[in-house]
Amino acid sequence: MGDDPAKDAAVGASSNASAPMPEVSLLRFSDILDELEAIAGMGHASDDPTGLAVAAACKRAGQLLTRLRAQFVDEVVLAPAVPVHGHHQAS
Repeated sequence: MGDDPAKDAAVGASSNASAPMPEVSLLRFSDILDELEAIAGMGHASDDPTGLAVAAACKRAGQLLTRLRAQFVDEVVLAPAVPVHGHHQAS
């Protein structure tokens, strides 16, 4: 790589972070916790004075939040209304 080992390590960490998150059809709570642990590890393990590893971790967190938002909108906001049993709608 280059002449600066710290920068080389940060670039390596950031290239791992830019790898796409594992594809699953729906994110489960355990998927989110696993991803947050991976993101935290990326930032914590870095001795990078340039901040590239932390920036990569933040980018990955942003990707996670984007997926969570899309899943929420699909499942909650755009989902068809389900009638509640025992309640009648007023006409």
